[in-house]
Amino acid sequence: MDAEIGDVLALARERAGRGGMMRLRPLVAGSWRRAFRAGVDPGRATPVMVHDDREAGARFESLLLARHLDLVAPLIEATRGGGGRLLVITAADGEIVMMRGGAAARRRGDRIGMAPGVLWTESSVGTNAIGTSISQRALVRIDGPEHFVMTHHEWTCVAAPITDPDSGELLGVIDLSGPVREFGPDTAALVGAVGQLIERQIAVERRAADARILADLFARPGAAGRVAAVLSPTGRLVWGSDDGQPAGECEHYEGYTVVTTGPGPSAAPGPVRLRLLGPGEPELSMNGRVTRLTQRRADLLALIARAPDGLSADALAEALYGDRGRPGTVRTEVHRARQSLGAALAGDPYRFTVPLSSDVGDVEGLLRRGDVRGAVRSYTGWLLPRSDALTIELLRQELHESVRAAAIAAGGQALREYCLGEPGGADYHAWARYVEQCAPGSAERAVADAHLNGLCRAAC
Repeated sequence: MDAEIGDVLALARERAGRGGMMRLRPLVAGSWRRAFRAGVDPGRATPVMVHDDREAGARFESLLLARHLDLVAPLIEATRGGGGRLLVITAADGEIVMMRGGAAARRRGDRIGMAPGVLWTESSVGTNAIGTSISQRALVRIDGPEHFVMTHHEWTCVAAPITDPDSGELLGVIDLSGPVREFGPDTAALVGAVGQLIERQIAVERRAADARILADLFARPGAAGRVAAVLSPTGRLVWGSDDGQPAGECEHYEGYTVVTTGPGPSAAPGPVRLRLLGPGEPELSMNGRVTRLTQRRADLLALIARAPDGLSADALAEALYGDRGRPGTVRTEVHRARQSLGAALAGDPYRFTVPLSSDVGDVEGLLRRGDVRGAVRSYTGWLLPRSDALTIELLRQELHESVRAAAIAAGGQALREYCLGEPGGADYHAWARYVEQCAPGSAERAVADAHLNGLCRAAC
């Protein structure tokens, strides 16, 4: 038996008292061994300070996580009132760069040296949720005496790592810390859910940036035959061949790498993909090219997509513009759409001639198959939220009510994710049902109650 294991067992016996043995989870035992190896004093640790408050704050503002602080709102809400919880965000190296909490909680944090600018890692303060989360790249909860340092035994903490969706690189950690009495069994799920929301939002932003860059690149004359591949700043293939980087010259555009070759033959129309849900401009994808759509063009294609047998110019004009609609206006929009779609969009009646998919279709398909949670996750926002076309408004409401009703009926994780998502954030009835399913006295219940009260106040 090596010295580190002996040290762990001796400390576990000491913590248990009267000749007993404190039972350690393998996660905790491994962390204690790393703390012994780093020379951390189990009696009282002195955290390493690397920056002052101002420098730590500046570092937080430079982090990718800082752009998504709105998603951490449920955890910030959990620190308000008379409770003793602290919300802590660290950089990838474990430096605390942001803290939120009441005066009492901050005073408790001060007693163990928990402050912006200090290094909160296993090698600095022993076993703790932040440091162990960094070490294991996993959601971690550490309770009371599981902390390596005795002065931390009045604390419980839950931490989730935030990783880059492209590279897997650690971006930072979010943590909720406080007295054990304020942590229910589902607190870890809440912190983990917030972490997943942040990672998903980062991925959404990356795809939006990809679409913008591709649209800009392919707007250049001759680009369709010249661009062979486009790589993101993280090295992810955005467009082109995935059989290694094609031969050709490289140029850089807003951090993206553009691999160019000589002109090639025009590609035949391939499958079409429409993105019609959520904020941002709607998009059309075909043959690896992403085109941003004007509102009217998106409305038109959304309606054609729902009519496999096609729609006439008269029918489209009435659906889009009502009595004031003119078939000539529709024909003009179709002509413009064909600049991107070519033969993929036929006329008399207007219809798609290639396989078609959309994020709306994904949601509807998942609902038909009974995968409510999958449908909620795919339902990233309202259908064409800026459209004022009556037919689109009816489709928007129909889709929303379908997802909403399914989530409320299913309850559980499906309802939780619906409420935490953008379309369900202001749904009072859904949040009331969500509150009912939360365990009484849990942190999740407190957060949900606070949000529900906010909705009530906003409606008054």
